[in-house]
Amino acid sequence: MEVIHDIAQIKTRLMPEKVKEDVINFILESFASEEDAIVFWHEFGCFLILIEEGDSHDELELFDQSNHSRLDFISCYPEHIALIGDNNSHFIALSIINDIGSGGYLLAPVNHSSRFITALNVHN
Repeated sequence: MEVIHDIAQIKTRLMPEKVKEDVINFILESFASEEDAIVFWHEFGCFLILIEEGDSHDELELFDQSNHSRLDFISCYPEHIALIGDNNSHFIALSIINDIGSGGYLLAPVNHSSRFITALNVHN
């Protein structure tokens, strides 16, 4: 699991190319340009939480407890969810986390068995 605070970092992560492309497109669809999105992310503290197949339930729960229940909030109160990647292999969800419009994104394989992904299945 990893928290990404810079859109450019997404391009350097090890994940299928189609997932990377879809994540970036999902993020950018709300902005006029990639540059606008980058500026907004820096000014307002947006982030992407990347859950990987090997992340255990205990690791995710510990992360959530030490990070203001961000996983719980995004999975319970998503504004927008999409299936992305080849064969819809991943969920991406967006939740607005405060009044100034900061976004928290969650990316995870659809087959991950954590309660966070189960909650996204309910909303999808």
